Amino acid sequence: MQNDLIELKNDVTKVFNIGIAVLKGARALQTISQDLKLLAFNGIVQAARIGNKQGQSLITLSGFLSDLPSQISPDLEELEELASELSSIITLASITVRKFMIYSITLMGLLKQINADTKNKIALERIRFSRTATMGKILKEQAVKDSNEIQKLNVALLAHKSEKLSEKLARELGEAQSIIKSAEKEIERIRRNGFIANYMGSNIAIESAYLEGKQTDFSGLINNIKNIAERLDNSLDSMLEKLNEGSSILQNIKKKSL
Repeated sequence: MQNDLIELKNDVTKVFNIGIAVLKGARALQTISQDLKLLAFNGIVQAARIGNKQGQSLITLSGFLSDLPSQISPDLEELEELASELSSIITLASITVRKFMIYSITLMGLLKQINADTKNKIALERIRFSRTATMGKILKEQAVKDSNEIQKLNVALLAHKSEKLSEKLARELGEAQSIIKSAEKEIERIRRNGFIANYMGSNIAIESAYLEGKQTDFSGLINNIKNIAERLDNSLDSMLEKLNEGSSILQNIKKKSL
């Protein structure tokens, strides 16, 4: 019994840590977005100094690039909000698990007492308190039926409270899984804008290749754009990996426990 509940508690804690990590990652994306905006403005300033048609093309490209942070800002805010919601709901789930453990441990103590007082015995080692159906089965045990009225009343009360907590935990973890799916979709939307940033950087590289003498001014800008796009992609990959892990843990809890 204890191993069963401890495993459930540890799994929920893992998902909580994943939520915190994703929240930190989402907030860090704001910095990456601002870095990209500053680079784009720098590109506009450099292109304006050229003063010819090529300079105008580079201004246009850099202008498109500078608009990207504003375009992805709502997605970044939504991702941060989802990560915050995930942390909050898993915090509630952690509290539910702790309450569930207290009731289950109390119920186990009562069942041990019933085993000592009655002829029929309950196979305590086989009880898995993390399963919702377990509570109904306990009430049908012959030993419980043979127990005194106070014991029957206490078993029914504890079983009812444990069952309600189990159902509450199932709802909270289901909500967490839904939030994870929404966050994964948000990440893919942000990633598409990262591809656009990289594409703009490539176009700036092509345009600047025709410049004479000032190409080196743009080589640093181009490399920085590529580095930022890579940072963005790596951050998104890391968050997506954590969210996938969290989703797998939640699915596993549902499969074996709730």
